[in-house]
Amino acid sequence: MQLHGFITFDFVPEKEADNGLDYERIERRPVRHVRVELLDARGEILATTLSDETGHYQFMAPADSMVKVRVASEMMLTEAPAWHVRVTDNVRDNRLYVLDGSLVSTGRRPTQRNLHAASGWDGASYASVRAAAPFAILDTFHQGVRHLASAGDIPALPYLEVRWSIDNVPAGGELSLVEIGTSFYQYVPETDTHLIYLLGSEDVDTDEYDRHVVLHEWTHFLQSALSRDDSLGGAHTRADRLDPRVAFSEGLANALAGIALADPIYHDSSGGAQAWGFRNDVRAVEQESIGWYSEGSVGSVVYRFHENSGALSPVLQPLFSDEFRESAGLATLFSYAESQMVLFPQWGAMLDLLLTENNVHGRGHLGAGETNNGDYPGALPLYKPLIANGEPAEVCITSRFGTYNGLGAEAFLYLSVPQSAAYTLLVEKVDGSARVTDPDVVVYHAGRMVFSGEGSEGDVEQLTVGLPAGEYVLNVYDASMAYWGEPLPLEHCFAVSLMQ
Repeated sequence: MQLHGFITFDFVPEKEADNGLDYERIERRPVRHVRVELLDARGEILATTLSDETGHYQFMAPADSMVKVRVASEMMLTEAPAWHVRVTDNVRDNRLYVLDGSLVSTGRRPTQRNLHAASGWDGASYASVRAAAPFAILDTFHQGVRHLASAGDIPALPYLEVRWSIDNVPAGGELSLVEIGTSFYQYVPETDTHLIYLLGSEDVDTDEYDRHVVLHEWTHFLQSALSRDDSLGGAHTRADRLDPRVAFSEGLANALAGIALADPIYHDSSGGAQAWGFRNDVRAVEQESIGWYSEGSVGSVVYRFHENSGALSPVLQPLFSDEFRESAGLATLFSYAESQMVLFPQWGAMLDLLLTENNVHGRGHLGAGETNNGDYPGALPLYKPLIANGEPAEVCITSRFGTYNGLGAEAFLYLSVPQSAAYTLLVEKVDGSARVTDPDVVVYHAGRMVFSGEGSEGDVEQLTVGLPAGEYVLNVYDASMAYWGEPLPLEHCFAVSLMQ
């Protein structure tokens, strides 16, 4: 006996000319490519299928049987690029959200059963279950991924779990206490698991209908799973002067979210009745922080490059290329732009103009020739040269723009090892305040961390390691900087040497 129907959900759009969500314009949208189950009266699964592009599903069910239809918050697609996304409730053991139909007899004729996931909004508050939210999240992934995939540049994606709850609040603390701080992406290497946590606290901050936010975090997933992301994460805004790895990661995520949605106005709702929030034009040249250390500048370059070229391939292909993923330099705007110029030289002049308009003057993976220091002389050159068996190189770090992910909070060196050997790496404090520091170092080769030194001895870090011949990037930071406290800012300088 044929049993079929359509599955829909309430989509709440953002206001057209203001901040916040617009509950006056709620629209029904199809629930696409999700798992649909046919259950008997005992709850046993009789059949499973996927809804199609229109939200339609179909079963062959036994006649005169009591059955119900269940829709799970799990999206799967086998055609390229294949993907598998589940939205789970992190408060209730990461269970899938489900939408259940009524238990009704199939009878002896073909029947249609439509299911609808309502928003739960009654005109003033969420007065009933917010059943639409998990399907709104999945729909944003569907819309965004399909748009980006139209360029044919996205390989099959690994499994992604999105953890959303009405209890997720924007307070820093314990994930187990739903104090997730903000919506964020997380990779758990121990279980090879990709996670996105999304806010859901009514009248405070909800993100299930903030499509730019959802796809911003999805871009971090894309970078981590298929490309390269060296970002430290942490708090950030368009006006901040950031570590260049953070600036690139966040600016790229802003731009790709806008490109995927064909909407450069980044929306994020919050506050009472979700009527507040902020909106930014990703295309705009950010004047307060303009340069290679600005997520606003990165977003402007990437989005306007796509807008002017009218093509997705020059935006996406560099991310997945060996040119970028195995770059000697870290994942910054410099290494991304260089990969674009190598792979798509026909767009080089336009890209060069966009970089210059955003006060980015360095070129190549290492940003050679950069003159914009962000008002911190110690920031340039971005990679200080370190010569094996040569004189020590001096680097300085500052808390002026933040003690964690601000410009100058970490320093970088470029090293070419001429021959494989055992080397002693020494980092010693040579200048700064009387405060005792804890210098640490991380060494990268071809886009991968090869070793780190994280000793606790004051003002010095020393370790001996075997290094094959090749090019390396060293990242030097002070693990005690987070505890520097007032008065700010402080600056400390270190001598770095590598000797056989």
